[in-house]
Amino acid sequence: MRYNNTRTSMRVRAIEVIIQTTRYGVIETDLNGTILIFNPAAKKMLGYRAEEVIGQVTPAIIHVPEEIADRATELGIEPGFDVFVKKPREKREVETREWTYIRKDQSTFVTFLSISHCEMRTII
Repeated sequence: MRYNNTRTSMRVRAIEVIIQTTRYGVIETDLNGTILIFNPAAKKMLGYRAEEVIGQVTPAIIHVPEEIADRATELGIEPGFDVFVKKPREKREVETREWTYIRKDQSTFVTFLSISHCEMRTII
């Protein structure tokens, strides 16, 4: 299937605008958990600048370690990035769970985190 490059780039730009302007924090990672996208709402919510996290860290810096360990035990796996993505990867569906986030200033708040699996394919 062929897509018109102009149409595709317009769609990509529209998605970028939505991510940058939504009031919801959007954090995207690669398959290893390294942060790739950190939108302005995530900055406001967590206190980190995008430059401090993109390509530098994983979401572990914003999570309570004990919660990660507890979830790992529930899943029967080692604590780490798979705690967040195991079910979405296996079931190919969105998983929403309550987590405690840690801001840059070390204050905390409870939030709902939705994780979805996304496969990247090249369409020619």
